Amino acid sequence: WRPPSRCQWGRSPREKMAQARALPGAPGGDGLNASVILEEHLDSDHDPDDHEILEYAEWLGIDVEVDSDLLWIARASLKAPLPPPWKPCQAGDEGEIFYFNFESGESMWDHPCDGYHRKLYQRERAKKYGLPIHDSDDEEVIKPPGAPDLDDEAGLRQWGAQGGQEKPAVGIGGTGAEPAAA
Repeated sequence: WRPPSRCQWGRSPREKMAQARALPGAPGGDGLNASVILEEHLDSDHDPDDHEILEYAEWLGIDVEVDSDLLWIARASLKAPLPPPWKPCQAGDEGEIFYFNFESGESMWDHPCDGYHRKLYQRERAKKYGLPIHDSDDEEVIKPPGAPDLDDEAGLRQWGAQGGQEKPAVGIGGTGAEPAAA
């Protein structure tokens, strides 16, 4: 078994920031081929700093200059836990992080919920500019635990607030800064 090929974006900020530890007695040769199963540890008090938010926002495709009011999506994404049965794993000698679903056998380099947050940004941006919302079915989205459906406006507002950001008019750092004038 080999991890999937690298995505076009290379190493994601989430991968760089992985907070995980090796499980005692993790298998080394039973199908994960020298990969180590990790346990995700999210600190509910951790608030991503501005650099982490900006880096991750850009990686998600958010235009941080024009859409700074949508940075709450990047913050919420960085705080989102993995949905069960996904686990972070560390591959071979290079120690790269990938994600493995222990029920389906699927693996991926990107966090399983990244598609949800990308689609959320696309929808929020379309609403902001009065553009039609195009929901393509080509990308399956996996919701983070506790996240609302993408069309649940009230749920998204509450969920964004739980991520440390009030939706919609918030800049980075929880400052409440309005987006830059166009």
